[in-house]
Amino acid sequence: MNSLLRGSSELDPYEQDDTIPLLPPSSPRGLPAPPVDIKQQRTFNCDICGTFVRVERRYHWQKHVMSDLRPYLCTFEDCPQGAETYASRALFM
Repeated sequence: MNSLLRGSSELDPYEQDDTIPLLPPSSPRGLPAPPVDIKQQRTFNCDICGTFVRVERRYHWQKHVMSDLRPYLCTFEDCPQGAETYASRALFM
């Protein structure tokens, strides 16, 4: 059972949950870590989008994840873009 559901205010990052993969506490920006050790294996299947990616550095993985998640969107009530999402701040602006 998730530690938040047991009344704990802190989430145990190593606790198993079948519905949501938990992130290691050291993940920058709260992004998921690569599914493989990128020092050992540079090309792998992305768990988020299902495509094969080549990652030279952790920064490249972070950039790929942000592109998959498309976290930028207009929050104005009557936004002309509606619910359109963008992969980067530059595309959003």
